[in-house]
This record gives sequence, C-alpha cells and structure tokens, in this order.
Amino acid sequence: MASDYENAALRHYADAEHLAKSGRYDNAGHLIGFAAECALKKAARPFFRSDQCEIDGHLPNELKGKVRRELQGRAATGRLLGLVHPNSSFFSDWHINDRYSADGHVKAESYGKWLQQTRDIFSIARVRLQP
Repeated sequence: MASDYENAALRHYADAEHLAKSGRYDNAGHLIGFAAECALKKAARPFFRSDQCEIDGHLPNELKGKVRRELQGRAATGRLLGLVHPNSSFFSDWHINDRYSADGHVKAESYGKWLQQTRDIFSIARVRLQP
C-alpha cells in the first residue's frame, strides 16, 4: 500500500498547531517537521521512478539529497529544486533526533520559521490546509 503523504502532512500539521497553541514547541516542532517532510515527499513523488512508491528518509540532508538526485535532469519546478538545493535553509536546523532533546530545546521562533517553511512546501505540493 502506498503512503498517503498528503493526509499525513495535514494530520501532523494540525497536531503541531494544536501543541504550539499550548506552548509545547518541542513536540510541535517535531510534528511540523514531519508535516513538511510528508509534503516534500508528495511534491517529489511524481519525479521518482514508478517502481519506487515510497520515498524513505528524513529532513534535512538525507531527504533533500534523495529528492535532489531524483530531480536532476528532469523538468521540475524551480521552487521545488530551490528547497532541496544543498545551500537551502529549508529545515536545515531541524533534525529527526531532536525528539530525544530535553524540554525547551525548540523555541517559539524556530517553530514559527518551520511553520512558514511548511506552508511554503504545502503550496508547492498543493496540499490545502483546512479552514
């Protein structure tokens, strides 16, 4: 069964926003990263070979590198290529292993930056937020 990246992105986004409203930025930050990751995978999926229905890897470097390699030589949008460029700041300071960090590791400012970056990839991936 193929992953439903769009549904997962929306679920993680909604949960992240719920936690952020309570000031719980550590878990909110973790989930907003997953939302962005799922949206990036949705945006990139059409460029992967048909026998690869799943796109493994996490943000930032592993997933961005994998997507970048698949987009090379293909007609991809400039915005998507810009996000996965090696010098891109897109989730460059978000790491999957931050889930093991002590409370207070993620500040409101970091969450706000990641939230905007998530909205950017949602736009590229055509993931529509519920009103």
